[in-house]
Amino acid sequence: QAYLTHFPLLRPSHGAMAQGGKFELTIQHAQLVRKFDTIKCTQDVYVALVRNLPNGNDVEFARTATCNSGDLRASWQDEKFVVSQAGGTVLKLKVYVQHFWRTDTKCGDGLIAFDAAFASIAQGQVAAMDLP
Repeated sequence: QAYLTHFPLLRPSHGAMAQGGKFELTIQHAQLVRKFDTIKCTQDVYVALVRNLPNGNDVEFARTATCNSGDLRASWQDEKFVVSQAGGTVLKLKVYVQHFWRTDTKCGDGLIAFDAAFASIAQGQVAAMDLP
């Protein structure tokens, strides 16, 4: 399982609350509780941003750069995304170890309900959260 620590930071995008409910998401760290890659000595980690739609389908719409040799404590230099609800109900943040010849390994994920995200930033304040 992966724990997403000091991650994410949510803040309203410029004029976003008036323009369809967008917010800025900053990804900083992910802490993995074990090694998921049994072949390589290091783990290359990335986070996928996935929108869960009302029909139950998931749509990946963005991802971080790969943190090469991120191992158990991957970090990024303020990877920023502007996120809109776009009919989604939940934002999923999925942590993966990237492989070259094999399928990427999912290590864990966190969920942010869009209504909770909008409520936490409604005052224009930055909201930081840890996701188990």
